[in-house]
Amino acid sequence: VFNNPLEYPPYELINEGMDQLQWALRRKYLEAVHGPSPVMNAHFYGIADEKIDLEPEFNDRIQQAVDKAAMTNELVLQQQGLFELPPAINELTELEILKLSANHLNSAPPHFEETLQSLQVLWLKNCEVQELDNSIGVLHHLKHLDLEDNHISALPEHFVRLRKLETLNLSKNKLFDLPDDLGKLTALKELYVDINRLDLLPESVSSLRHLEILSACMNSIYELPECITELVHLTSLNLDANEIHRLPIGMG
Repeated sequence: VFNNPLEYPPYELINEGMDQLQWALRRKYLEAVHGPSPVMNAHFYGIADEKIDLEPEFNDRIQQAVDKAAMTNELVLQQQGLFELPPAINELTELEILKLSANHLNSAPPHFEETLQSLQVLWLKNCEVQELDNSIGVLHHLKHLDLEDNHISALPEHFVRLRKLETLNLSKNKLFDLPDDLGKLTALKELYVDINRLDLLPESVSSLRHLEILSACMNSIYELPECITELVHLTSLNLDANEIHRLPIGMG
């Protein structure tokens, strides 16, 4: 059949061999008799999107995790290839732990409803987050927040409403500065801001009276606030790989 004006099957398919040709012709016949095959979308997930589920199976699995969380108050959806927060999360009014690390939440800032006020632990590590919106300020009972390894360049105005926050990890982002009123997070015990673009720490850091660990290595910090010596509970201070030329009086 070479050198003929064939429309179907194409020469490329003929060259693949008789088995492939028979399968293609059979599929063509079935589509003519029964109509086209239904389109089934696939969902990729895993560390490097190396796993695949059909969309209905994926949706069922997410719903099962949500149903389980309604009983345990803990929802783990890490490495699920999510592009947004599942709307069903907002129905979990007693949810205390939410782990969403290693997803693809880069299309829009994650939005949190007031129904999540019981949340105490939130993991959003390596989620490609570009920015946070002010809705994060409704999480009044949040104690542990992990935002490591994202693309955040600034924190929203309402971020400092997280008054019960004890552990905050903002390492490996693109922060140029921290809020001037960071000191309002008076319950903070551990603060990690390594590998950002900071050149100063805010003066209000002196109000973090319970701070025990402060890690800000690999930034561009050239000067420390004199008030840093007022952090009497500080037991660990990591300022490696910065631009500091002198330490505040009374320190070291």
